[in-house]
Amino acid sequence: MNVRLIEKIDSNSLREMCIKNQWFTLGDNEAYSKFLKMYDGKNPTSKRIAELAEQIEKYSTGGMDILDIMSTIYAEGVFRYVD
Repeated sequence: MNVRLIEKIDSNSLREMCIKNQWFTLGDNEAYSKFLKMYDGKNPTSKRIAELAEQIEKYSTGGMDILDIMSTIYAEGVFRYVD
């Protein structure tokens, strides 16, 4: 039996993560919409997660560590399933 683990960046999960952590509060609707669509449905590569984290850092208050943001994105903003 061949089984694959599939991981995709999920805009709904990213939205919930931002609400939960009070992130992206400095961004306007256009910036937030663009952020959510950046990699929706794409594989979560290190580069993509770093770019999402940079956007969160840019549009959020507080001195957050970029690696902590990346870890949270990978844990909460990525949808996983077995195929």
